[in-house]
Amino acid sequence: MKFGLFYQIQVPKPWDEHSESKRIWEALDQIAYAEEMGYDSVWFSEHHFRPEWSHNSAPDLTLAAVSQRTSRIRLGVGVVLAPIHHPLHTAARMATLDILSNGRVDVGLGRTGYPYQLTPFGTKLEDTRGMWEEFAQVLPRIWTEEVFSHEGKYYQIPPREVLPKPIQKPHPPLWSACSSEETTRTAAQLGLGALVGSEGGPDKVGSVLDLYQQALKTASPSGVSPNSHNALMTAGFCHEDPKEIEGRGTELIGWYTDQQRKRARLVWQG
Repeated sequence: MKFGLFYQIQVPKPWDEHSESKRIWEALDQIAYAEEMGYDSVWFSEHHFRPEWSHNSAPDLTLAAVSQRTSRIRLGVGVVLAPIHHPLHTAARMATLDILSNGRVDVGLGRTGYPYQLTPFGTKLEDTRGMWEEFAQVLPRIWTEEVFSHEGKYYQIPPREVLPKPIQKPHPPLWSACSSEETTRTAAQLGLGALVGSEGGPDKVGSVLDLYQQALKTASPSGVSPNSHNALMTAGFCHEDPKEIEGRGTELIGWYTDQQRKRARLVWQG
């Protein structure tokens, strides 16, 4: 088992002009220390228009800074919101990050299944699954083919030499956010590792991972170096004083849960 850190860059109100920058710099310091303590990876999410809950809308840029403060810990994007990006841009940015980090990048891909994040980018909810799947098929080909071209439903790309290429060969490990049954099954079939949240408790997590393992048995990914690993994200609070854990830990988990409730009310707005 390996251990990592997962960041969304949460910035609770009230804010001042330094609130966001302070949180980002604190994260960089924490990650440098985490590497010293033996942690294996750090992951940054991508969210948009989520005040307080997530102020990290450009995770690859944050990880580029992390790459210059560390030398060993792996750097994961969890996840690139595929339907609001173009695979050529993502391929170039992740390859550059792989170079800057000397081959330490993991790339997660996700759909974002709600209109609130999609609408400002001009993406329709009904297109997200197809865009995510085509994106996942195209990305490793961009990295591995000398001259790349593609003619698909969502992306039409004429023959081009797409540069730079990543250090990791044949390409950085690819992952997928897995929550629904259909996405989990497709992720396994595409050769993507499973990124699973702890929402729903152990039974829900177990069912997702069981489904993923079953789907792997019939998977035949094309054009990708398969990643059959899985990762679980959960919240925790560490302190030497049990009373502090009970008090402060409960307070922080409560704040996070409240933010999740706000998300549930917000996400289906167009």
